[in-house]
Order: sequence, then C-alpha cells, then structure tokens
Amino acid sequence: MSIDMAKRLLALLREDLSPDEVLWSFEDAGSDMHANIYMARASDNRYFALELWWSED
Repeated sequence: MSIDMAKRLLALLREDLSPDEVLWSFEDAGSDMHANIYMARASDNRYFALELWWSED
C-alpha cells in the first residue's frame, strides 16, 4: 500500500509541477526514515524540494 501511495504522490507532483528533472533520496536510520524529492523545471528556472520524515514509535 505505501508503495502505491508513493507512486501516486510522484505522479501528482509530476502532473502539477511538470518538472524536467526529478531526483530522490532515501535514508533508513532504523527507527526513523528520511526521503527527499528534488525537482527542477528548465522553462522558468524553478527548483522544488520536498523533504519527508517519519518514525516508528
């Protein structure tokens, strides 16, 4: 289920922002995790970043 949600999030970001480049990173630190999505759009020289963090309590 979480994989489907992540794919949907990326699809919606691509649809809304129309980036030319997308880069993502993921860090699993055991009980907490970080994910970053970076996007760039050349037509108007825009840069977008989405930083996500979650933990297992």
